[in-house]
Amino acid sequence: MVSSLTYHVVSCQYIRVMTQRPDGDTPAELIAAATRLFAARGFYGVSIAAIAEELGITKQALLHHFGNKEKLYSAVLEGIAARFDEALDDGADIVQVFAGFYVHALEHRDDMALIARELLDNESRADTAQKWVLRGFLNRLVDMAIAAKPRLGRDEASAEIYVMVGAINYFTISGPTLRSIFGADTSDRLEDRMQDSLRAMAMDRFL
Repeated sequence: MVSSLTYHVVSCQYIRVMTQRPDGDTPAELIAAATRLFAARGFYGVSIAAIAEELGITKQALLHHFGNKEKLYSAVLEGIAARFDEALDDGADIVQVFAGFYVHALEHRDDMALIARELLDNESRADTAQKWVLRGFLNRLVDMAIAAKPRLGRDEASAEIYVMVGAINYFTISGPTLRSIFGADTSDRLEDRMQDSLRAMAMDRFL
């Protein structure tokens, strides 16, 4: 019940943004707008015609840049993976890495919502997927965790990393629901408190 309410509220929030036409029709601008659309509706909830209509361009113009919806979606996921990678500071300790990634997640809620939708929607595609765009990001975090705590095995480190990333993802997409349940003031305090909690979790797991 919480999950369906979260996505319903988030979808309403995003749809207000999506009706704005991008300033131009360069690939980067189209990808940014498509990211918002896919975040709100998921891969299967948006047709290439609907994407073009929402962006205020012709279907042919969109296909000129990307060929088909699958290639556009792939470009969107690759953009998210690139932003995730950029958010990791190789020079920081593992605690600060997660604190920094949490700030990044709050600033890129569309990215986090789309990743959550992809996890729900990709069951039918998972067995045939040729490329996992977040593999590099997750492996970097696992390497950081092992470097911080060498006695961790790779399997254990991978599990702990997935728990941390999952906590950040779930919390950042739950904002509208948390505000509805607890009120804006409490929700804002929870947002601030979450960073302290992540620091404590990272210290307990990796130091």
